[in-house]
Amino acid sequence: MLNIHILTAGENLHNIYKKLYRQEWGIDRVIILNEEGEPEKVTKSINQVQKECTDDKIPFEILSFEKGNHANLMEKVVGIRKQYPAPEAKLFFNITSGRKDIAIMTFIGSLWTNGIGYYIPEDSIKPLILPAPRLPLERLQNNNFYQRILLELEKECDINQSNLRNRIKVNPNNHKDLSAQTLSLAVEVLEEAGLIQKQRHNRETRLSLTLAGKVAISVLRELPHSD
Repeated sequence: MLNIHILTAGENLHNIYKKLYRQEWGIDRVIILNEEGEPEKVTKSINQVQKECTDDKIPFEILSFEKGNHANLMEKVVGIRKQYPAPEAKLFFNITSGRKDIAIMTFIGSLWTNGIGYYIPEDSIKPLILPAPRLPLERLQNNNFYQRILLELEKECDINQSNLRNRIKVNPNNHKDLSAQTLSLAVEVLEEAGLIQKQRHNRETRLSLTLAGKVAISVLRELPHSD
């Protein structure tokens, strides 16, 4: 699995690179999205990142797009996914640096490519993962089992999988006893969708909701229930 970080270019790009969440995600490749004709300060910052990537032995690439051409930017973003298909590669889109319009379009690109969009606040080194839906809402709305998992994690935000299984007991989709394998598969889907996360605590792995998971619960509560 390759962890590829795509960064939008800006004058502070070299500072953003130093704050990448290496320990949690790892970095196997860095790609810079650069608008043609950028000011000298931006170019200088890009060169600094390139040097640090070389020192860190991390492959580095610059993808330039036409100035003011957002469609061309989107083509470049989609091209990254074509070059690095899922599930062999995870794409992390850092939109901290650069102009707002480019950052917004890049984030939209992350949705189209099943990537993870994130932002690093100025006073923090921990990224804010943007709570974008990566699982169709209709699929979540029609799956009582997925909803039950999210609701149990809302009640207790730090629980291991065994205890979660004991709480649910019966799969609400088919009313059969819940097996460990069935729960594991569902947890895998929700984790891949960015709704829950796993964290190691001593010798066990615990589950908790992400910000996107909390948003999903709020949205589901506002939707009408089908008969």
